[in-house]
Amino acid sequence: MNKDNIEFFDVVNENDEIIGRINEDMQNTVKPSQLRFINIMIINDEEKILVPKISSNRRIFPNCYDFSVGGMLIQVKNMNKRPIENLKKS
Repeated sequence: MNKDNIEFFDVVNENDEIIGRINEDMQNTVKPSQLRFINIMIINDEEKILVPKISSNRRIFPNCYDFSVGGMLIQVKNMNKRPIENLKKS
């Protein structure tokens, strides 16, 4: 992996206060509750929720249902900006 492309994640405590930072290779060394995740649910006018199914050719969780948009938050200052960026990528 190119060192210029390494992403960093904030490590937070139970009060969602940033207590450290780790690179993506170390994300399995902390509890999931210490990292920030987002999920966006897409609901139409009939109040039906979009529940996409992961492609059968995906390596992780093929043919499983997923959130509309989800992901781990990479070190961000604006918590509202990152979910919108993830949604645009979908």
